[in-house]
Amino acid sequence: SWYSGTPEADRFRNNSAGQALLISLEEAGAEPQVTPVAIGQHGWHQWQRRMSIASDVEALLAELEALPSKSVIDLTLEGQLDLAGYRHLEQALNAAAGKHRSLQVHTAGLALTPTVEDIATLHAEGYVGKVIAELQARQQRHGERETANEALAILAGFLQNQAPADAAREKA
Repeated sequence: SWYSGTPEADRFRNNSAGQALLISLEEAGAEPQVTPVAIGQHGWHQWQRRMSIASDVEALLAELEALPSKSVIDLTLEGQLDLAGYRHLEQALNAAAGKHRSLQVHTAGLALTPTVEDIATLHAEGYVGKVIAELQARQQRHGERETANEALAILAGFLQNQAPADAAREKA
């Protein structure tokens, strides 16, 4: 008895889904030859990746780019990235989400850790500097990391977008 599975995978567990069986008989009474034939169009990929340096981000993006466009991806990220790496990852994942059938990303284990240089380029002084310091402290608290990361990324994006406008006003 053979079971081909469903014609399309419907979960991450590999249970021989997404295939049909090609059965051939050489002659009456002979042992059947069974050949699984892949027919599924959606590959299901469940990945866990650790991010630490820029090359980790580039390696992940290359992996995502290599997948067929109809892939279903469940991605868990851990580790830490500086501001540039975090923003690059965020932009690339947004682009990848448009390419693939589904891209679910879990970032609770990924910390945004701006470097001293990152903070300096944001010109975060006074109250804004205190807010950044508070968000960095909240990244260390259980259950607050993901929210603090998002808030820090939004604030950093806002500050980066303001810097060119401020520079243009100063020249005028």
